[in-house]
Amino acid sequence: MPHIDKLSDEWTEELVSYFWKNYDPHVIHERRYGNDHAGYVGFYDIDPTLNYYMQQYYRSRNIFLDGWNFYYQVLTGINRVTPHIDPKSQRTQGYLYLLDTGGDNVITKFWKLKDEYANEPQEEGKPIDDHKLDFVEEHKLGLGEWWFGDYTKIHSVENLERPRITIIPYLATVEYRECLYSAKVES
Repeated sequence: MPHIDKLSDEWTEELVSYFWKNYDPHVIHERRYGNDHAGYVGFYDIDPTLNYYMQQYYRSRNIFLDGWNFYYQVLTGINRVTPHIDPKSQRTQGYLYLLDTGGDNVITKFWKLKDEYANEPQEEGKPIDDHKLDFVEEHKLGLGEWWFGDYTKIHSVENLERPRITIIPYLATVEYRECLYSAKVES
């Protein structure tokens, strides 16, 4: 993965502060998915001024070019977000930057369908029963780092103790394109 500069401590503090001042876990809105059994994934606007500064900073480095905005992605609910595939209308592949891991031992797990279920269609954004899955790999994502994921693969987030808060760069025209980089930038 190409190098992407970390967010400054000042930006990180501002982002976390703005989030907690404006976040209401009880509000259901059109960019929050899930339920009490499967956990929730929500997307929230960040401070417009900070969004602008981050856009300018990364554009000046030929990363996250025109049309990108930054949003909070927040995982909440029970202690896990159950295995699922993200809706392609939201994203297929992309980066995230952890502001709060959500606990001391939060891990992201990737799964595949067992052979006997391999031909069953899976509904995007809906929980997939654990008994249909074989474990593939897991990752413990650390604070203050950019991470890249393929969200067309079955994944879950385990051991949540509190909301996991990330920043994601997101192209307003629905999905990530070419791994967030223009064709000029090579890995």
